[in-house]
Amino acid sequence: MSDSKITARRRQEILDHFLRQDANGPENAVPFDPETRTDQRLFEQLREQEVLKQDNRGGFYIDMAAYRRFRKKRRRRTGILVAIAAGALTALLG
Repeated sequence: MSDSKITARRRQEILDHFLRQDANGPENAVPFDPETRTDQRLFEQLREQEVLKQDNRGGFYIDMAAYRRFRKKRRRRTGILVAIAAGALTALLG
């Protein structure tokens, strides 16, 4: 499995930690303890993108509107990359 797929899987596992516990607002915030440095880095990236936010008690939760924007942006980027790859393949074979 490629590094990017592993990273994507770990990112989704971090998000699933919050989704499974319905941590979708400050009143439902839960703790998170990253298992690895990679998890810590991905967690911090999600916080920087404001997908994950911290409540005033030290717990974390998913901002669902930011999460939807994040998912939409990633799908769009994947679609663009697939289109570029298909165009390059067509040019090589054509």
